[in-house]
This record gives sequence, C-alpha cells and structure tokens, in this order.
Amino acid sequence: MRNRAIILLILLATAIGAVAKTTFELQQPTNAVLGRYYRVTYVLRSDDPNAINSVSNPTPEHPAIQGMRLYSGPGVTQGYESTFDSRNGSRTSYTLSLVYTYIPEAEGETTIPALSINVAGTKYTTRSAKIRVLGNGGGQQSGSASAGSPGRRPQAQVIGSSVGTTTPQDLMVIITFSRSSVYEMEPVVADIKLCLNIDHSFSIENQFNSVTLPEFDGFLSEDLPVSGSGGQIESINGRNYETYVIRRYLLYPQKSGRLRISSGQYEINVIEYETVTRGYYPSRREVPRKMNTATNTVTLDVKPLPEPRPAGFSGAVGQFSVEAAVAPQIVRSNESATYTLTVRGSGNIKYLNAPEIPFPSTFETYTPKTDIDASFSGNNYRGSFVAEYPFVPQEVGKFNIDPFTFIYFDPAKGKYETVTATGFNLNILRGNGPAVVATQKEVDTQMTDILHIHPLPAVPATAPQPIFGSTWYVMTFIVAFIALIAVIIIYRRHVRRAADVAGRRLARAGRVVAKRFKASRSFMKQRRPEQFYDELAKALKGYIGDKLGIPPSNLISDVIAERLTAFGVDDTTVNSVINVLGECEMARFTPSGSDEAMADILARAENAVKAIEDVKVKNN
Repeated sequence: MRNRAIILLILLATAIGAVAKTTFELQQPTNAVLGRYYRVTYVLRSDDPNAINSVSNPTPEHPAIQGMRLYSGPGVTQGYESTFDSRNGSRTSYTLSLVYTYIPEAEGETTIPALSINVAGTKYTTRSAKIRVLGNGGGQQSGSASAGSPGRRPQAQVIGSSVGTTTPQDLMVIITFSRSSVYEMEPVVADIKLCLNIDHSFSIENQFNSVTLPEFDGFLSEDLPVSGSGGQIESINGRNYETYVIRRYLLYPQKSGRLRISSGQYEINVIEYETVTRGYYPSRREVPRKMNTATNTVTLDVKPLPEPRPAGFSGAVGQFSVEAAVAPQIVRSNESATYTLTVRGSGNIKYLNAPEIPFPSTFETYTPKTDIDASFSGNNYRGSFVAEYPFVPQEVGKFNIDPFTFIYFDPAKGKYETVTATGFNLNILRGNGPAVVATQKEVDTQMTDILHIHPLPAVPATAPQPIFGSTWYVMTFIVAFIALIAVIIIYRRHVRRAADVAGRRLARAGRVVAKRFKASRSFMKQRRPEQFYDELAKALKGYIGDKLGIPPSNLISDVIAERLTAFGVDDTTVNSVINVLGECEMARFTPSGSDEAMADILARAENAVKAIEDVKVKNN
C-alpha cells in the first residue's frame, strides 16, 4: 500500500510539472542614449517554483552588444506575480530576472542578442531585438522621428510659451505617419505622441485639456486602440525625448496631393521642482504650472491611382484573392439557392461594396447580404468580405453563371491586378413548384382566365344617359378646379420654404439645442460622463452651426470664435463657448467626471446659448 502511495505521488508531481508553463523572454527594449546607463532585462517565468530553483547557471555569460560596454550584471532577482481570471481563478507565476547594465559608446542601430538558459535539462532561448542608440541631445541631428524610420524628423512649430524653466521644446505633442507616401485609399497609421524632454526635470498630470484637436480633412479616419506599454526614447530635432502614444488613427486618403495634418495643441498641468534651502539642508519643492504644448504639422504625399482606370475597377486597394461558390449543389426550379462571393486579403476591405453579378435573365434575384470579418494587424486591416446573392431559377434547363473578375490596385506593385472567381454551369432540375415552360401551345392551353365578351342589346328605356353637361358634373368640375389652384399655391409655398435652408435651420436651432440639453441632463443623472460630454458637444456645435450658417466641416474653434465675434457676441461668451467645446473634446481622452463638474459645464453651455439668443434679440 505504501509503495502504491509513493508511486501515486510521483505520478501526481510529474503531471503537475508537465502542465506547468515556463517561458524565457527579453523584456521589450527602448532606444538607448549615448553615454547613459542602459539596462537589458531577461525574465524567466514559470508556474512551477521548482523550475526557478533548478536553473543550472543563474548567471550566464553576459550577451555582447555591439557599440555598448558592459557596466555591471547580471543582477539576479526572484519574485512572483499573481493573476486572476474567471475561468482558472487565482494563478501565481514565479520569476527570475537577469538585469545587465551597459554604457552605449557609439550611435546607430544595434542588436540585443538572444540569451539561453538551462532549466532542469531544458534549454530556453529568448528572441533578439533591434534598437537605436541616439545622440546625447547636444545638438546632433541623428536619430529619427520614430523608431525604425531613420531620417524622418517632424519639425515642431513652437506655439506655447515658457512656464518657469519648462519651455515648449521640453513638452511637445507631435504626429507621425507610418509611411511618408501612399496611394489614394491606401491605409496609413497616424500616431499622436506626447514628448517629454529627458534632460529636463519635471512631471505632468495624466489629465490635460485640448486647445486644438487634429483635423483629418481629405481622409476617412478610424480610431485604433493604444496599448498601455511604456514610453520610447526618440531623438527629435537633436534632442532626446521620452514619447508616449496618446492617440492612434487609421487614415484612408480620399484625394491625391500633399495633405497636411496638425498634431493639435493641448494645455497640460506641469509640475516643476525648485530647490529650497532651510538652514543647511536643501530640499526640493513641487511647483505646479499650466502651459500649452508645442505642436507640429506633417505632410503626407498621396499619389493618385494610375490612369486610365480599368473598366470594372472595384475601388479596392491592397492585396486580395477571390472565390465563388453556389449552394446547394443540386439546384431546382422555383427553389432558392445562393451564390456566395468571398474576397480575402488586406487593405481597404472594410469599404468594399457588393458587386453586380450577371445572372441569367430567367433567374429571379434578390438584394445581396454582405458581411465583413476583418481585424487590424500591422498597419492594415486583414480579413474577408462575403457577399451572398439569393436567386430562384424560373425555368428548367442548363444555364451559366460567368466567371467573376475582381480588379484591385496593388500599391506594393504600383499597378492594377485582376483575379477571377470560377464560373458555374448549372443544370436546373424540375422543382416542386410549377416550372415555366417555353412551348407556346402549352401556354395557350393554360390561359383559362380570359372569357369572351357577351354584347347586351341596347334598350332605349334602360340605356344610360350621358353625364356630360349635367348639374353634378359641372359642380364636380368647379370643385376640382378650385382644389387644383389651392394645391398649386400650397406647393409653391412649400418649395419656397424648402429652398430657404438657412431659415429652416435658424428656426429649429432653439428647439434642437433644448432637446439635446435635456438629453445631456439625463446622461448626467445616470452618471454616464462619456455620453454626457458627447451629447453636450453636439448640442453646442449644432446650435452654433444652425444659428450662424456654419457647415459641420468648418465647426472648429477658430471659425466659431470668429463668427461669434462678427455676430456681436462678447468676448466672455466666446471664450466660454470655446472652453466648453474644448473640455467636451478632451473628455474623449479621459471619459470621467464628477457630478459637480458635469453640472457646471452644462450650466455654462446653457448660459452661453442664452447669451447668444440675447444678441439675436438686440440685432432684431
């Protein structure tokens, strides 16, 4: 019995060791700075604590990095991490971290090599990674605007003013593109980054207000998720910054040419540090300040699609394949079947439309159903576009569905490509319903619903009297004539009112803004700040656009302020409107807020609308 228990314990320990997950990885490295300490961390992680203790050589030989000198290491630390999920419950992972400290001695690109470690007789190897060693910020023009894109430096246009010792060059918001040149409808990723000068001692608060948001005129834009990873060291205009991606967009240019986009401007709470001396002991004191960040404007070169565009070009830009299928395999007359067209690939797949398929004329067809299954990967969307075409054959016989030709533009090759889906030779069998036959004789025998006309003899006493000229006929004619004139007058009045677009917008502006303020107040009571700020911004922008005749595309801060001032609104009200819109837009970055803050901004918006209405009354 005892031997059986020992064997059972051994088997149980073996099973636990078999399912234990062990990994050895290189932590995501950042760029390095010439002459500054640079740490490289390798982490062994396992569910089994014995795996950590069974490392045969916990301090392997340090990896040699070209252009860097080892300063110290490895520093070895052990620890554990606890995670929880609804399926597996609480889970603990044990870690062994190896930290090497280097001093970069040469600028340029280098590689952090892979490192291997032996755990209980099993060898684990990390990946390698490329990094860039930047200059020390002393005025060198090396480096890049973003990692992996050498030679592209966004030029910051200083807009803010200094506060204390912090200048706009120390705190910037820039925009960078994943590529500097694309074709029309070729996707490009735009990152908006917060840049902090690593040579300047200050910190910032997480929340900040937008003064000017970026505008993507000439683009279709889509928000992309931003990972919560740490910052990256980058060189911009000869200075080294720690950069964080705060917004990411996927853009599809709609026209060719050199399109310009500004990164926007933001108001940030900066915390500086001053040295104060109390007796013989100096100490640091935090000094909070507000400043506007510097901004930059970048240009994207959008190339037009080559002309002439081939007939049947679908507007697809990317790399695609196409296939077709018909179900069921046996098709019968008067029974439904489906022709399915599937386009797979990467590019602007989310903007494809169902093409027209030339079915035989005897097929009854219906509106196609489309489905897009695509996910963002790399710098593009990849997935499939499926269009299902229901059809019902009306006749028995053999019919053809021609092969479908799909034409797209491949930006990698710079030319149009054609792929073809297979065609189908369908043998339509007789179905359960009545089939349409082509023999005219059979058609004639089935026409039993048309009867002969039987003439009736005309009897003078019972013959119908003519109605033309009768009293009720004349009265009916007069009433119809008067009704026609009334309809014409009402229609012409309706046409005049419909043509007065500005008048209709002006008349409904007050009703629409009151309705949206009511919806905003409802969101505030429900404590839904994101919907509250979005509805409040729509209310204020829609009211100003209707009152001042500003199209939605021009509802930006500068245009709103200029038109309000020209309308006669005082500067206090104008600033209040701009501040409310800026706070609402900023809430998209940080969708949170207290009840007092939401009540305050709603009151300011209502007061601003009332002030604008008062100006209208005075003008009248």
